[in-house]
Amino acid sequence: MRGVSIHQQQQLRQHHHHHQNHQKQQNHQNQQQQQQQQQQQQQQQQEQRLLVDEFKSMRGQQQQQQQRGVTLSCINTAEKNSAAAAAAAAAAAAVAAAAAGGGAGTGAGAGVGEREKQQEGQLLQQKQHQQQQQQQQQQQQQQQQQQEQQQQQQQQQQKHTHTHTHG
Repeated sequence: MRGVSIHQQQQLRQHHHHHQNHQKQQNHQNQQQQQQQQQQQQQQQQEQRLLVDEFKSMRGQQQQQQQRGVTLSCINTAEKNSAAAAAAAAAAAAVAAAAAGGGAGTGAGAGVGEREKQQEGQLLQQKQHQQQQQQQQQQQQQQQQQQEQQQQQQQQQQKHTHTHTHG
């Protein structure tokens, strides 16, 4: 510090002191933001729980109706239930995210995020619905194959009886 003039030393000290204060302020702001984020997350979790419960009861009623209407017992109901539960959870998460985003009033940026989340939830439901349809189609194809095999067997029997009568 010998080569540095007194004026420069004062400037350095002031600058250092100012820098410390600035950091303290930033730390304080960060803490406040973290607390706010935690509160928002807690709200979202509570809302999600409520919505999941609602969805479960709604889905339960729908499934009972579906099961009454479904005549094909070969559709695995356990797989159907798990797919429906996953779809309900995804939809509930999307709705909760939208509700929390709207409640916090975070503006247009959040609006875009909400729409994306809702679309994701809808896509998940669509995918799972497609999977169910594919399973049903596969089962139908298997049934058709069985029918074809039976027809072939009948044809073989007919040929056999035909040659037998000639003999």
